Order: sequence, then structure tokens, then C-alpha cells
Amino acid sequence: MKRWKMRQLVLGLVLAIGWMGVADADPRIALVIGNGAYPESPLSNALNDSKGMKTALVKLGFQVIYLENADLLQMNRATDEFIGRLETDSEGLFYFSGHGSQAEGSNYLVPLQAEIRDEVELQHRAFDVGLVLDKMRKRGNRLNLVILDACRDNPFKGFKAVIGGLAGMSGPEGTLIAFASAPNTPALNNRSGNNSLFTKHLLLHIAEPGLKIEDLLKKVRLGVKSDSPNPNRPQTPWENGSLLGDFCFAGCADRAESQAEVELRVAKERIRQLEHERRDQATQPSIGGERGNDQIAVEEVGRNKPTPAGVSGKLSGQMPETVVARPYSGLQPKTESVYGIEMVKIPGGTFQMGCGPKDGECETDEKPRHRVTVPAFAMAKTEITQGQWKAVMGSAPPELHNKTCGDDCPVESVSWNEVQAFIKTLNQQTGGHYRLPSEAEWEYACRAGQDTLYCGGDDVDAVAWYYGNSGFKTHQVAGKKPNDFGLYDMSGNVWEWVQDCYHDRYQGAPGDGSAWDGGANCASGWRVLRGGAFHYDHEFVRCASRYDPDPDYRGSSSGFRVVVSPW
Repeated sequence: MKRWKMRQLVLGLVLAIGWMGVADADPRIALVIGNGAYPESPLSNALNDSKGMKTALVKLGFQVIYLENADLLQMNRATDEFIGRLETDSEGLFYFSGHGSQAEGSNYLVPLQAEIRDEVELQHRAFDVGLVLDKMRKRGNRLNLVILDACRDNPFKGFKAVIGGLAGMSGPEGTLIAFASAPNTPALNNRSGNNSLFTKHLLLHIAEPGLKIEDLLKKVRLGVKSDSPNPNRPQTPWENGSLLGDFCFAGCADRAESQAEVELRVAKERIRQLEHERRDQATQPSIGGERGNDQIAVEEVGRNKPTPAGVSGKLSGQMPETVVARPYSGLQPKTESVYGIEMVKIPGGTFQMGCGPKDGECETDEKPRHRVTVPAFAMAKTEITQGQWKAVMGSAPPELHNKTCGDDCPVESVSWNEVQAFIKTLNQQTGGHYRLPSEAEWEYACRAGQDTLYCGGDDVDAVAWYYGNSGFKTHQVAGKKPNDFGLYDMSGNVWEWVQDCYHDRYQGAPGDGSAWDGGANCASGWRVLRGGAFHYDHEFVRCASRYDPDPDYRGSSSGFRVVVSPW
């Protein structure tokens, strides 16, 4: 079903039922991962399990981030996205179906493409469940569930875990961890059924109104034991938790919700959070997908001796390795008075694009560092604001997240495709030639002739609204220190769309500052966001940080700014 049709359907449902005075439910966020295509020990029902959970959770009002057959990098990125969406009143759920193992008392989920021959390699090349629990603890949201259908035997030839299954573990206060089998006991793969025994019974009862999580898991345990092929050694699901209140997937009122109230609660949640339903089977490549099967080589980047920042002059055949141009004192900002979009003239120059020695811990897709020559252009001084969007488009975006922030706050919850429509309308109304920046133009403008960790300096609090200082909300533009080009919020506040298609390495990227807007990756549809956002940690607001959603993605922190060239 097309996304816009789904929105119409949900809106119609709400209007048909009426609001009935029912209070809004706490936001529900889920990360669902299914890994089954292991080369040496494939799991026939892991994807059926994850797809079934995704479908059930969406119907129950969850925002669902969904991955299939993910490698370690993709699992880590999805986890960061999941944790970043949790707010104080959120109910978070992490679900994994696939292979899992333990080493030295810790539990690890096995990604695809992992080569693991012993417990040491398991600890470094698999996904540590403790990472999720630690991030949940730091986030401090109200309630978290971790559901691990991951106690199957290890999938690697030549490696036999000292202890089978997963280890018993506990989480922070307000967390419940559910295992498919008892500690140190492998779970059955159930090759004769479409689902694992555990997820089969979980899906059977998950939508029962008024059923508390503890009672739900008792039903699951009884069902799994009853269906176990060996009654003398049945599979026995296990849980450990410290919840401080009641939780029911389908409502925990003293009386069960009526069908109309269930539909209303789900519909209201879907309208508020539909922006995050971005990972169905057709759009899976936005985090993982086919490139999860590619072997990515990590390349050491040569450290070129930098030219002192601030050197300016005309381009020549012999270019320095860092940005050669800084703002000319005679350049004055150009203001489009109709909509208040103030443009800053950016002189051309050459710089090193990608993660370098001073950019912190580099991700693979931030490499290799390479030289790019960027012609002069003009860039919006700030991210496009809510007021500017409304002035051009006539109304706010339909799924605007921070509606109370005001017209001077950045517009967000807009997809790459919606931004293209905004730019087309803006050009029609003004006769201008606005566009999104290329990724090279964006990073060139961000760095502004300096070799700093963030856009504007090394002090993240001075230049960026991010997880550590934002209060988990957007803020008015230009509230932090600008960079040396006079641009605000290049790091943090909201992610910024660029024109390029996403490539998981810079190998072969254009060297002339143009958008990398072709090739097989464009056929798959992935685009690029830069700069990080208010609810992401400091490593995501680095100059080099990149993110790769699909062009229909409407994150609560996806925004943009425009450029013009020539000016």
C-alpha cells in the first residue's frame, strides 16, 4: 500500500471513530531484526518470525525499525536510530530472531558476514546485547522490553561454544528480558513450522486485550513446552525483569479496551508516528539490504600534511590538501526577502573530504579521505525553517514533530522527495535556481577551511544541539556559534538532506564537487543525510558523519538547507 494511501486510511479511521476523550498512548518504539541467511547454518523461519513481529507491533501502535539479514555495522546503526528515538515516556522494544551465543557470561547476537572461530572473535565480531541494555539505561525511558529468540546453536563450523544457548542476564530498572529458552539451553529451530516455537506462541497471544506481559509470557511458556518434540527435555522460555508498572501490548486498563478504543489508540499513534514506519520489505535497503552482502574493505587513509587554513587565492593546477578559501571580507550575504532565506556566498576551493586524523573514530562509509575541488556557490545561512516552509508550501508538513517550537525552528519530518517538491515550488515562485547541496558542497561548507571535529569547532556544546544538551527537541535556528563561513547548525539540530545517492564508500566519488547522483546505488534509492541531530550522540554530529535513509523517510529530525550556483 502506498504510504500516502495509508495516511488517508488512518486519518479516515480517526475521523470515523471520533476522539472520544481517550488519552494519547505513550510513544512505542521497536527495533526488529531477523537474521536467517547464515551461509553455514541458515535458519528457515527467522525472517518469518521477524516479519510476523513487525506486522503485529505496527498494528499495536509501535513505530518499527526493521532489518533483515543485517551485518554488524547495520545492526549498530539501527540500534543507534532506535535508542535515539526513545524519549522519557517511551516504551521501547528490541526483538531479535537468529543465531546467538555466549562468551564469558555475556550474550552476543550473530550478524551476517561475521567470521568467528573462537570466543575471542565472538566478542569482537558479534553484536553485544549488553550494548542495548547500557544504552537503554543511559536513555532513561520509562519501560523497555528485550525479546531474544536467539538461543540456537552457533552457526560457525569449527567453533563450539563452551556453554550452549544464552546466559542469564538482567537489565536496568524498568526492563524485562525474555529468552526463547532457559539459560544455557539452546532453543529449537522448528524446521517443520513457519515460525520458531517461541515466536509462534508470542504472536498467538500478543494482541489479547488486557493481557499483562507477565501473563503473556506464561502463556508462551506453556505453549512452547507443550509443542516441544521431546516432552522429557522441553524447550522452556525464560524471562528476567524489574518492571515498575504494568505493561500490556493491547492495553492494560481495568477493563479490556473496546475494539473501537483499540482502533482509535492505534490510529492516533500511527498518525503521530507514521514518519518512522520506513522498513517494510520493499524498502529494506535503507539500512541494510543488498549491500549487507558486500565485503567492505577498510582502507587506511594517508595523512597528508595540511596547508594552514585561511590561505586564499585562485585555483591552480597545484592545489593544497586543505580548503584554500575562506570568506572574503567584501562578500555580503544575499537575502531573498520574500521568504527570508538568507544566503551566504561560499568561495570555491579544494579540501580533503571524508574522515581524517582529527575526525574521531571513522566509520567505513566515511572513507577513503579524498581531495575535492568545489566551485563557488551560495548556501542558506540556516536550515530551512518551519515558517519558510509554510510560506512556500502554504502549510506545515503533515507529520511535523515539534509543532510547538515555532516558525524560527527548523522544519523537520520531511522526506527527500518532499524537499524536492519544496525546491521546485520555490523556484517556480521566485524564478530562482535553488537546489540541495551536493554531499561534497555540504562537507566543504561545514568544515569552512578548518580541521575541526564538528562544523565550527571542537566544542560540541558551542556549535551543536545534540543528545547531550537539546532536551530531546529541536531549537530555533542560529542559536549556537556559527562556523567560519557564517553558517549555523551545520552540526546538530536536524539532519540535512543532500542531493547525492548513498554509496557505502567514497571510492570513485566525483572530485569536482558535483553530486554523486548515478549508478547502481541510485537505482536502489538510498539518499544521504548529513550533520546529525538533536537526539543523536556527539559522534553523529561530526563533520564526517553520514546517514543513509530511503528518499521517503520522514524522520522527526530530517531537515535541509538550500544552495544556489552560480550566484
